[in-house]
Order: sequence, then C-alpha cells, then structure tokens
Amino acid sequence: MILTITLNSAIDRVLLLDELTPGEPMRARGEVISVGGKGLDASVVLRHLGVETVGLAFVGGETGRQLQGLLVGYGIIPELLWVEGETRTIYVLAESRRKRVSHIRLGGLRIGDMDLQRLVQAYRRRLPESAWVICSGSLPEAVPVDTYARLAREFAGVEHRLELVRSLRGVSYYNDSIATSPERAMAALRSFDEPLVLLAGGRDKHLPWQDWASLVRERVRVVICFGEMAPLLVGVLRDGHYGVGGGPEIHECPSLEEAVEKAREVARPGEVVLFSPGGTSFDAYADFGARGQAFRKAVLSLD
Repeated sequence: MILTITLNSAIDRVLLLDELTPGEPMRARGEVISVGGKGLDASVVLRHLGVETVGLAFVGGETGRQLQGLLVGYGIIPELLWVEGETRTIYVLAESRRKRVSHIRLGGLRIGDMDLQRLVQAYRRRLPESAWVICSGSLPEAVPVDTYARLAREFAGVEHRLELVRSLRGVSYYNDSIATSPERAMAALRSFDEPLVLLAGGRDKHLPWQDWASLVRERVRVVICFGEMAPLLVGVLRDGHYGVGGGPEIHECPSLEEAVEKAREVARPGEVVLFSPGGTSFDAYADFGARGQAFRKAVLSLD
C-alpha cells in the first residue's frame, strides 16, 4: 500500500471553453469534476495503475463531504481529518483556442496545532502498512513549512522497514521484516544502488513470484532463502524462464539465524545485506515484529 498525504485538499471543477471573453456570454463545451490536492492526485494515478493507496488528508465542510465521495469512487481508501473551514473548490477555465488555463480558488481550511497532532497520530497508525509515503501539495495558511520534512523523518525511523541495524566490516545490515509480500520486497530492492545480499523466505501467501524473481536476477548478487518456503524460492529463481546463466548466487538455510551467518560469510565490503523476506512470519514467528527482532538480535551478535 502507498500512503499519500494532502494538507490542502480540493475539488477541481474544470470548465472546457473555446476562449475566455470577459464581459461576453460564453458557452462551456463541458465540465470535469475531479479530486484536487497533489497528494490525492497521486492516489488517483496509483489507482489507475492498480496500486492500493490510502489518502490521508485534511477536509472540511460540504465540499469535504463531496470529496470523500469522489475518493471512494476512485477506489482510494480515505483517511480524512475533519477541520474548520471548507475544502477548497478550484474553478479551472481551460481555453482550447488559446491553449491557456486560469484558476479561481474558493474556500480554505483552518488548521491548528491540535489538528497537526491528529495528523501525526493518523500517520503513525498507517506507517507500518505503507510501502511508500508521498507528501505533496501546498500548505494551508499557518501550517509550518517544515511539516512534510518532519513526517519524512518519522518514516525513516520506523522499526522493521528498511531499518539500518548496524554496519560491520564495511557491510550494512537492513531489517525490512515488514515485507510480507513479493511487491513489498521488490520496493525494498529498488531502494538500494549498492550490491545486495538478500535474505528471503518465510511462509508463502500463494502470490505470484515471477516479477520478484526477475528483479532479483537484475539487482541481487547473492540470495539466501530460509524458512518454510525456501525450496519454492530456490525453484523460482532457478526456473529456466528467467534466463540461462548469470543471475544471483543462491543458498538455502533452514533458519533465519543460519541465514544471517551465511550472509556474514558471503557479503563483501560496500555491499548491503537486506532482510526483506517477501513471505509472512508465521512459519516460525508470531508476527513480522518478532521476526524483525530475531534478525536484529542475530545481526548484533555477529563478530
């Protein structure tokens, strides 16, 4: 899931004109009503791409209720914080003849310190399930200019999601135990430019692994498969469909602790050991948090 954050939400009402002629009667060729606010715009695009997304936004008034209906219609999961004021309406005059666009803004939200605290609380609740966070758009009046930066710093500090555990002999160890699906593991793989030693495994949720395998063959030097679905992952990676020759070095270990030890043996200075399992924890642990703690303990015990 991708979380988007919009502090200055809006509804866009676009009037399609041949040409704007002030003082003269004009006929619009049509009207388009859509979600506004840059973070919510990103959610709309994500839904068109088939990606699950939550839109966290401040809203207010009747326009806010209309916006809620639009979000549900797009298939966006709304996480709306109601505040004083009115969600903006942006009247857009689009002239085809002059290829010109004009904007008229109506309304606005009044956001106080308590509202910002509610935003942070909602953000923290959604963080554990969010593969990515998009903060985008203008800020309402009186909102501190560093609000997005503060939220971004919180994203970097969440346990079990691309969490740097330690660096040892030039190798960095990252805990991404929250990656319980191939899609989330792929997001982690794309986060690094360094050569990767990947620890993958757990329990299969019967999801397709083809795209994951293709990306692993492109980006990973060594794959260490562990846990219940280790044989499945080894088989997928060695499937001839993904090419002949090349590809990563593959190892199979019964347990996470043995996988960490193998990673220590094979990792080279300048590389990243990435624990991004892609499967659930339930073959050996109560949840992804317990699994992440086990990885952290194993890494900190290395000498």
